[in-house]
Amino acid sequence: MLDLKNKYKISVIIPSFNHAEFIEETIESILSQSFPVHELIILDDGSTDNTRLVLEKYREIHNVKIIFKKNSGCANTINYGIKISTGNYITSCASDDYWDKFKLEKHVLFFEENQDYSASYSGLTVVDQCSQEVKDLTEKRNFPHKGGDIFEDILFHRFQLGSSPVLKKEIFEQIGNYLADMHTEDYEFNLRLSYKYKIGYIPDKLFYYRVIKGKKDDRLAKSTIISDSHLLSIKKYEGEALYRKAKSINSCIAIVNYAGYFKHKKYVISKIKYLTRNDVCSKLFLIGLVKLILLWK
Repeated sequence: MLDLKNKYKISVIIPSFNHAEFIEETIESILSQSFPVHELIILDDGSTDNTRLVLEKYREIHNVKIIFKKNSGCANTINYGIKISTGNYITSCASDDYWDKFKLEKHVLFFEENQDYSASYSGLTVVDQCSQEVKDLTEKRNFPHKGGDIFEDILFHRFQLGSSPVLKKEIFEQIGNYLADMHTEDYEFNLRLSYKYKIGYIPDKLFYYRVIKGKKDDRLAKSTIISDSHLLSIKKYEGEALYRKAKSINSCIAIVNYAGYFKHKKYVISKIKYLTRNDVCSKLFLIGLVKLILLWK
């Protein structure tokens, strides 16, 4: 284990913002890992709740760095954590999520057995505000996933890497950091990552992803920025043979997500022209069409 600890110096970054009720569970799950972290970097991004009070009690732990900063957004916060990190592997954990005790150990074992991989991700468990599993969402989030060359899968929204992939730090030197001007900076980064690297998949559910009921619906009702940001990410691959299909799939997903909202009806109709014949005939589009006609939120 000592040799592996020296070989895999894993820096863990927590970008923290207004999660005072959850962040202690996050921190404890990281500090209690079966494979020890090299350092834990907690970057509070201008929280206005009691997060500071929770974090103060961890100041004296030798491998924990706590930094309070002005609000600059998640991407800038993680990028700063990468910059000041001293490990040779990087991962992050949202301040309302938490990890299985064996998460890092299983990633390390994967890298030991697959020396040609520089990045890996795992299955997850979806939990609610009370840390109780939401089983239907867990099943949905874990199927279907795979490892290897998965650029097409990410591009077509078949699945996402989720939170907390473990990456060699040198990857950021090769492809750059998260883009702060992208609303869905994780999707854009994952496209760049999977375009250049094979990504390993560990099917074990190694982290707990928290979903707050109604939060997604609120975001969708307010703005189409998520769909628009995805499209900006996809447009970077306009020269690829897969581009037209990717744009069609993105449009189809936008139709389903926004069709039920009165303020987004015109936006949804404008997306129909980008659909391929296959997507026009798809079950997903038919669901969106029904929502467009019958649902008026």
